[in-house]
Amino acid sequence: MKKEELQQTPSGRRKFIKDACGFCLTGAGLLLLAGELESCKTPTVSSPANPSKVSFSKSSFGSGNSFILDNKQLPSKVMVVKLPEGGYKAISLKCTHLGVGLKEDGTGGLKCPAHGSKFDLTGKVTHGPAKNNLQVWNVSEDGDNLVITV
Repeated sequence: MKKEELQQTPSGRRKFIKDACGFCLTGAGLLLLAGELESCKTPTVSSPANPSKVSFSKSSFGSGNSFILDNKQLPSKVMVVKLPEGGYKAISLKCTHLGVGLKEDGTGGLKCPAHGSKFDLTGKVTHGPAKNNLQVWNVSEDGDNLVITV
């Protein structure tokens, strides 16, 4: 049907609107059906079967009780600490307030140079404005090496 005919006859306009609505409803129905079919897929489950492991030598400590480890497999730089009661921990060096890198404060803790948040060497907040503790990972021993599992 020509454009002039659609504009001149009420039945031509009605047919056009009816056809257009039918087309839109059919398209919407197909989209809904596709969404339903999508939900029939087998769900993907992320499995910690192959977590990232960072291994390093115990000699990294030298004569101290801590050292900084920067490794691409870790979400941030970490401080690996020998615990007084035995064992080891890896503590994120990323402030939980605004994500700024932490520095040792000279008193056995960590300090954010941006806003002054302080953390102890277990990762706990000792002074705000940060409200959340630092991310901490267990460190396991494997002979002469230590392993952080991320």
